[in-house]
Amino acid sequence: MTDVADIDGSVNDFSRMTDTSTPMRLDISRSADRWVTATLNEMTAVLTAPSLTLEGRRVACALSAVMKTATRELEHGVTETRHTGPLADAPSVSLTVVVRQRRGSPFARFRYELNAESSCRIEVNAETQPEYLRLAVEPDARVMAVRLGEFEESVHSYHLTEHRARAEAFAAGLDEAGPLAANWIRAAVDTIAERELRSGGKLPAEALEQFVLDRNHAPQGRRLAYEWLRRVDRTAPNRLIPGMLDDPSLEMRRDAITRLIRRAESLSEAEKADEATTIYEKAMAAARDIDQIKLLADRLKKLDRPVDLARHFGFLMTWKVVGPFDNMDEKGFDRVYPPEKELDTKASYEGKHGEVRWVDHVTTDPYGKVDLNKILGEEKGVAAYAVTEFISPERREVQFRTTTFSAVKLWLNGRLIDQHKVYHGGSELDQYVCTAVLEPGRNVILIKACQNEQTQSWAKVWGFQLRVCDTVGTAVLSTDRDQ
Repeated sequence: MTDVADIDGSVNDFSRMTDTSTPMRLDISRSADRWVTATLNEMTAVLTAPSLTLEGRRVACALSAVMKTATRELEHGVTETRHTGPLADAPSVSLTVVVRQRRGSPFARFRYELNAESSCRIEVNAETQPEYLRLAVEPDARVMAVRLGEFEESVHSYHLTEHRARAEAFAAGLDEAGPLAANWIRAAVDTIAERELRSGGKLPAEALEQFVLDRNHAPQGRRLAYEWLRRVDRTAPNRLIPGMLDDPSLEMRRDAITRLIRRAESLSEAEKADEATTIYEKAMAAARDIDQIKLLADRLKKLDRPVDLARHFGFLMTWKVVGPFDNMDEKGFDRVYPPEKELDTKASYEGKHGEVRWVDHVTTDPYGKVDLNKILGEEKGVAAYAVTEFISPERREVQFRTTTFSAVKLWLNGRLIDQHKVYHGGSELDQYVCTAVLEPGRNVILIKACQNEQTQSWAKVWGFQLRVCDTVGTAVLSTDRDQ
């Protein structure tokens, strides 16, 4: 072997921590359009194949096969396995993934190698290559092996290359992590920080505070940094939390609202009703968690300041409804009835028992509940449609949040955006969440709610709630809604 090019850099999309309460199972396999697919316990992670130029020919580093070597026992309870496979587009070059884990450690460490049968010239395609390959190999260099990272006691490879383990760096990794990966990263941060404090070290309070205050970071990462910041700086909660009433982190916002609630309660006990009302209203405007909203609405009602909960949440209240249509044996969910083909609220259709027409309905329920049993009659094995219009001043991305005991389909401007063939699965607020784009002007929202033939008392409910909001849960209202 002539040369080894050590590559320094990182990306955020592969190596993950593992919970040591259960044995780690790591399986690595090939994929047609991925560099490698790995399953670590129950989580699957993939890497898109980087694009390289080998001897002037552009190739993707997808593998044609993967072979695993026997596990090797190293010193201090460390085990190592190697997973190797040739590149599908260049069989003379192989990718090796080297995995190490120490018994009792919450980390799995990774190293990567590209190996060629003979020295070759590697060029990086600047527009597609991942960060860790960027300009790592000199343009005219000829190498036989490219090694990504080294195993060292003081580093950890959450990223593709190992780097010095710092709590704030791992918190930043939460910006792009999914929910499961985020839990693993959180465990890693806790481990790193605890180890640092036990060894007499100090956490970087200034860096943690900057991270917390930067709202561009993911909410879970900022919260994690905050929890460690307040351990090393007891002034942090009083200094930071009051300014987070409008924070995109719901946990931060909740803490700020809790402080206002306590302040208003003290004012009420001091018989300062007007001041308490002002504080409660300020908290209500910021509240997004259902328990806090209910509490604040109750307090304000007692102070003769009732809250329009439907407006606060963004529930859609005005509908046209048609049905029932047949859903015996649950076949109506996938059956395409006329409202799905062409929406005409002046039309009549052949329903389950004869002709059906659209009827107007405005729900008065504070949480926007549309009770189809009351509108169309209590029945089993039926489906119904409800339609409403939403006027948007601009093109914007929003969330549609549905709550229902029924199986539902949801369309926006004729496009199916969400569906759940689940009957009587509960009715927790914001049960189903989907993201879609409102167009400027008139938007048409159509929902289909299906009732099956179950006869238990808890299976009688037939209806839905639907609200429009942003990612934090702040209501997005149609411009024609009553002020």
